[in-house]
Amino acid sequence: MGIPLEDYFKRIDYRGTRDRTRQSLIEIHRQQSFHIPYDMLDPHLGIAPTRLDSDSLFQKLVNSKRGGGCSQINELLALVLTEMGYKVERLKAHVMYLTPKDKKPLAHKVLIVEFENQKWLCDTGFGSRSLIDPIPFKLNTIFNQFNELFMIVNDEKYGFKLVTKIDTQWVDLYGFNLTVYPPEDFNAIHIYNSTNPDVIFVKHAIVTQPFIHGRKILLDRTYKERTQDGTNTILIKTVKEYHEILKEEFNVELPNHQSFFPIASL
Repeated sequence: MGIPLEDYFKRIDYRGTRDRTRQSLIEIHRQQSFHIPYDMLDPHLGIAPTRLDSDSLFQKLVNSKRGGGCSQINELLALVLTEMGYKVERLKAHVMYLTPKDKKPLAHKVLIVEFENQKWLCDTGFGSRSLIDPIPFKLNTIFNQFNELFMIVNDEKYGFKLVTKIDTQWVDLYGFNLTVYPPEDFNAIHIYNSTNPDVIFVKHAIVTQPFIHGRKILLDRTYKERTQDGTNTILIKTVKEYHEILKEEFNVELPNHQSFFPIASL
């Protein structure tokens, strides 16, 4: 059974060509980034990690209009691009951003898409620092995406790393090599990120998504909009306000968990 592309395109409001082109790759990646949020609420809702097969992913991310973690939303992107005829490879990456120097978990999923003899790094699933557009796999080249800067550079330990510029400093996001893994090899990463009590997604209820002016970030009872002009912060005081922000800013509804209100961050 094929992937229901028209349902997916409607979900991300993609109106471009169905042909396999450079521009369609860019636009599909961008539209998924803008319409399917990085959503790690399930660990706090008592929901077991969603299976990573196509039916389960489409039910959650497309039909139920939820988001997910890297293993879910990047796998959805992989399935769609494969159905369209792109060559897609799944890689594992060591998380370097906001992790201790001696602990860089192999806990992130990224994609390499090859088209017309050009490799592209694709990743809509790195939370508040994720790519918006795919970037050509060209070392030491700065890519400006909606006023955010990204670059792939060599790394002594891992082979390559993706970095981003925060204020005046280049900051490491994740390190990786080009070893390709089958889809089933990401089940362990998915379970780790959804259940390990030491992982930030289990400690905090997180939803985040880019928009044309910056990033929207919902962390427990705090909502932030980060733009070039600064960061606006709202401290959420009621269950009603929390669910209104989920709906209005991320198009996420929780009909079976209408009383959910995460614990306030310390």
